[in-house]
Amino acid sequence: MKHIVILEDHSDAQQWLRAVAEQALQPDSIAIYGTLSQALAALEHSQPDLALVDLNLPDGSGLEYISAYQQASNTAYSVVTTIYDDDLHLFPALAAGAKGYLLKEQSKSKLVAALQGILEGEPAISPQISLRMISHFRELERKKNLGSELIKQLTPREIEVLSLISKGHTANECGKILTLSKYTVSGYIKSIYEKLEINSRAEATTIALSHGLI
Repeated sequence: MKHIVILEDHSDAQQWLRAVAEQALQPDSIAIYGTLSQALAALEHSQPDLALVDLNLPDGSGLEYISAYQQASNTAYSVVTTIYDDDLHLFPALAAGAKGYLLKEQSKSKLVAALQGILEGEPAISPQISLRMISHFRELERKKNLGSELIKQLTPREIEVLSLISKGHTANECGKILTLSKYTVSGYIKSIYEKLEINSRAEATTIALSHGLI
């Protein structure tokens, strides 16, 4: 790992992650960006070997960077570094292309070990996240069977919106992609939730994953 990017807006966390990355991987260089726009601008000129990405940024979502990085590099390796361990953050991140998901609350030694594992082909995933994923996939078949009947009720446009929101896009972003107003998209999302009998984006992502929509 010669070049590493850290996308994180809090200065203390920036230095903490820098120390972790230096100890784990001894890179030639580490670039730190505090905003999404800065990181995306840099991505146009060079792609890192590894990106440690926070999800909540002052000017957008880390998911946007992960997606752009995936498109820019065939060897993109993004690892989410966050405080969030819930499905609403986890699965959209994985769908966007993240290859790892680490909780910043872990000790430095555990984070170092997780990053070192990348060199051995091991995914950088916190134990709590692994357990959540196992639980998720145990439920996947049950939800897939239920979703198979309910998803038949969706219109082609609703299928498109479901696919996009499951990838982490906001209503506004969906509108731009589909050339619709964000209010029209919000109406589709409401209809999707009602037809699928769900209440969250995490549940929508689960159903979309099980039906190959992302």
